[in-house]
Amino acid sequence: MREYWDSLKTVLADLEIGDDEIALLARERRRLGLSEDRVRVLHARAAKSVISQVTDDSVLSDGESRLLNRLFICLRRLGWAPGDLP
Repeated sequence: MREYWDSLKTVLADLEIGDDEIALLARERRRLGLSEDRVRVLHARAAKSVISQVTDDSVLSDGESRLLNRLFICLRRLGWAPGDLP
């Protein structure tokens, strides 16, 4: 899980997901034998981390809200985002 987590953080860093990054993480999931449940946990962990960062000051600005929206779009393109049904 650590290897996928590291790759996921790298891919999400710019909140832009290209086809090559989607393919890279799909290969990583297959190579590591990660179940869909594990992938959902790691994607949820990424979302939780960013949500914690943007809400730390008890204010959620429009810019922070847009950032969360972009994050969830990226996670969805990578296979799952919080709120998606399995």
